[in-house]
Amino acid sequence: MSEQNPLKNSLSKYFDEIDPVLFFNEYLVRLIKVLKSSNHITYDEKHGQHLSYLQFEANPEHKEFINFLLNSLHSFNNTTENDNQKLMEYANSITGWITHRKKDIPSRVVEIIENKEILYQNYLARAKYLTNEYPEKIYSPILLIPEIFLIFCDVLESNEIDDDYKLEVSLALVYLVSPIDLLPENFINHPLSLLDDLFLMLGAYNIEEINKISNLRDSYDNSVFERIDGAISEIKKEFGEDSVITIHESVAAVKENIKLGKK
Repeated sequence: MSEQNPLKNSLSKYFDEIDPVLFFNEYLVRLIKVLKSSNHITYDEKHGQHLSYLQFEANPEHKEFINFLLNSLHSFNNTTENDNQKLMEYANSITGWITHRKKDIPSRVVEIIENKEILYQNYLARAKYLTNEYPEKIYSPILLIPEIFLIFCDVLESNEIDDDYKLEVSLALVYLVSPIDLLPENFINHPLSLLDDLFLMLGAYNIEEINKISNLRDSYDNSVFERIDGAISEIKKEFGEDSVITIHESVAAVKENIKLGKK
């Protein structure tokens, strides 16, 4: 694709209006609060043995943050205000990694689409491996990540979808492909590492917008859409009714804060 790619041009215009740093900060803080309020994440001996940090030697400070986060997940309700501040600082550091890269976000989105088949196979293999290692039902929704990924690529390539929704999908995909995120899967050999990715993917999933694409459902097994709906219901049951935070809400909140800041 050339530099004059229409998707890149339209996204560039929208990213001039919303700072992705503000979005990711806002969203990750809200996601941390969801995890904090959950009693369904445990850190038992089996999980601890599988949370290997062999690749952290190059960045011991990051290892310290990850260890702190993971050890806190099972007892968030007992964390101090100082601990909460550390978690917020961790979210900010992740935002910095995601957004301050050599390529701008619209260029990265175009690159994602160009490599979608390879990325799809990678996510599918990873999800299958982790759910085989940890067959508990609560982890099965991560198998939907590669399917939602393909649907989102179709959204970005469609001429029937508004740019506003493409912006929301782009934010989710940029987070998904980032090697460093709230729970980096390169460092954590456990389904927990994909939980934050799943939340963002579901947060960007809007079936009313997706259905605007003519004949899209002909390209997918209908069970995919049923399983996504089921996953959303299951996550709300496990983590709370407000646990699936829509990216639309966070984008709107950032825009409102920008507007208020200008007054």
